Amino acid sequence: MSPTIENHAERIAELVAELELAPPKFRLHMLRSAVIGNGGRWDLPSDKGESYDPVIKEIQVFGVPAFAMDAEELPRNWMRAAMNVLSALEGNGEAA
Repeated sequence: MSPTIENHAERIAELVAELELAPPKFRLHMLRSAVIGNGGRWDLPSDKGESYDPVIKEIQVFGVPAFAMDAEELPRNWMRAAMNVLSALEGNGEAA
């Protein structure tokens, strides 16, 4: 059985808290580290200068996705989506 977002509520809350404390210029790197360390989706151009450059960038950490036209917008969008997920879980009595 694969973990669901509900199973990750505490980890989502911890990552949101860490991102809120971090300077904005480090947030995308922090999300990338979370994807690498915990599994997820990282649909962004490589740092190696490859030609792959999707029109819509996407990340997914702990089951919470975020999309943006510009990679620099992803941390803010992911944090917003994560807070919405946590709020919905609280409403169901399931949050961390």
